[in-house]
Amino acid sequence: MLYFYILFETSLIPIFLIVLFNGYQPERFSAGLALLFYTLLASLPLLFVCRQLVNFSSPSFLRLPFVSILAHTENCHGFIFSAALFRGFLVKLPLYGCHQWLPKAHVEAPVAGSIILAAILLKLGGFGLYRFSLFLDSNSVWIDLVLAIALVGASLIALLCLRQLDLKVLIAYSSVSHIGFVVAGYLLNSAWGVLAATLIIIAHGVCSSGIFAGANLIYLRSHSRLITLNKGVLSILPIFSIFWFLLALGNIGAPPTINLIREILALVCLVNSSLVRIFALSALTFLAAAYTLILYRVTQHGVPSATLNSPSSLNQVELSLLFQHCAWLFLLPLSLGLILYTNITLFFRSGSNLSPGSCSFSFLVFNEDF
Repeated sequence: MLYFYILFETSLIPIFLIVLFNGYQPERFSAGLALLFYTLLASLPLLFVCRQLVNFSSPSFLRLPFVSILAHTENCHGFIFSAALFRGFLVKLPLYGCHQWLPKAHVEAPVAGSIILAAILLKLGGFGLYRFSLFLDSNSVWIDLVLAIALVGASLIALLCLRQLDLKVLIAYSSVSHIGFVVAGYLLNSAWGVLAATLIIIAHGVCSSGIFAGANLIYLRSHSRLITLNKGVLSILPIFSIFWFLLALGNIGAPPTINLIREILALVCLVNSSLVRIFALSALTFLAAAYTLILYRVTQHGVPSATLNSPSSLNQVELSLLFQHCAWLFLLPLSLGLILYTNITLFFRSGSNLSPGSCSFSFLVFNEDF
């Protein structure tokens, strides 16, 4: 448990150093401090909870009696304990209301820092949420409160994306918007919810980092992050526009990207838990498509801006970077389909004697909640 906490917090050091020493503007100091203190202050209660769990039973994950401690969260003690435990993970994701450090860190970080932050660091919060949410009671008041904040907050952030003029800020806020699905999927603690949240993490890690890489290519040619000063890229970089369009398709969950699968799974999971949540889900899906299409149309169409006066073609490194992001975005559904087909075949051939060790994916999907 203590090793988990130490390594979980040590992962902040590389991105903090990248923002501090490789940032573009003097505001990188305030962005680095916001990144550090937001996450550390939220993780101090997590350290206390880990210490209490170690004192209670065992320092091992496998032998901790989480069910007896976390299943009954209706009383005040259980509510405080659960909030202290999950606060560090929700800030690292981040959840709406704890997200102010993310736009600052993205704006001041170089492209490598933004890609690492979007593709890896934000996923650590989802990993911690997954490890502990398996032992929560999905009917507790605390779960309903966090789910309401996640879904309504994600819709508000998506609405805020419609008026953003900075490329990096818009992409950073879109990450916060997508994270609402991750929180909802893991905290509902159903087979489809966990699968949907995991697919969202994988898809977001590929798609968001690719959009950040594309935004950096635009910035290198115009030396401006303002959307209004980066019009008409299609006339100058037609190959880049193809990749930008494919990444936009992935961001809105269009077929045949992996994002479509996670949209369907998240829809089924949330509607099955409560019909009221379909309104927040519908608003979030519509607004995500709206600001993504606006981002594509404004930057690619129109008369080319006078600031776009740098090299008019992509070099080999830039082309390879965009191709790898788009390739994984469209190849992951194929690999997932092959895994699903193989495991379903094994499941029906083996009958009810299929063990979780021999087929982990089938064990995840084909359980009592199926």
